[in-house]
Amino acid sequence: MIRLAVVDDNSKDRDRICKIVKETARKENFELKVTAMGDPSFLKTDIEEGVYYDIFLLDVEMPGYTGMELARLIQENCGASYIIFVTSHIEYCPEGYEVGALRYILKEKLEEKLPGDLVYVLSIIKKQKDRYFVIHNASGTRKIPYEDIIKIAKEDNKYSLIYTREGEYKVRSSIRSLTEQLKSRAFVVINKGILVNVGHIHDIDTNRILHLSCGLEAEASKSHLTDVRQKVMDYCFGRLSGGEEE
Repeated sequence: MIRLAVVDDNSKDRDRICKIVKETARKENFELKVTAMGDPSFLKTDIEEGVYYDIFLLDVEMPGYTGMELARLIQENCGASYIIFVTSHIEYCPEGYEVGALRYILKEKLEEKLPGDLVYVLSIIKKQKDRYFVIHNASGTRKIPYEDIIKIAKEDNKYSLIYTREGEYKVRSSIRSLTEQLKSRAFVVINKGILVNVGHIHDIDTNRILHLSCGLEAEASKSHLTDVRQKVMDYCFGRLSGGEEE
């Protein structure tokens, strides 16, 4: 499910945008959840509480928080998201691209421009959807690129720790469940309680210790060692031949 937020304090414009978005998603067969907000502070609260959206359609001039201010907050907290500004003021266009907006659409051309731009973004996200892992924990919801996950380790029967380039995340899920959720051949089970991203394995020493990115280590069991080594070889060969692990 792709999540999209529409933020515009003008109810007529907001309804108009939502109508175009829903009609486009239905026509192009995209599964899309649309959340409409008239008060920009509602989106600010969502972002601060870890609520995740894939796409943001933002008006520029709004009371309380402008679209530009929201865009900066999105940049700082939401990772791989897409921002499209919809506004009546063309003079804000240069500043819009400075805060990472993918598109800048004038409201007078919404029906002409928004469907095509939306399909473009939705197509990108659909291709990338299997390249991200969404975690839900006490801190909220976060979407982490597969390539940033270094290893996942069992903590107890209910919880696991996900180690990434940016830090650790505790999730209420078993290693087995997480293995089934990860749709990537880049991950390999190295023992009963640890899953490792092959791209982060730097070497394997004689004691079966895997030296990973960010100074992390993990021990492979004897029964899994052969498979781990083969996965590393396959990964290196794929990189050398210009391929990419999925």
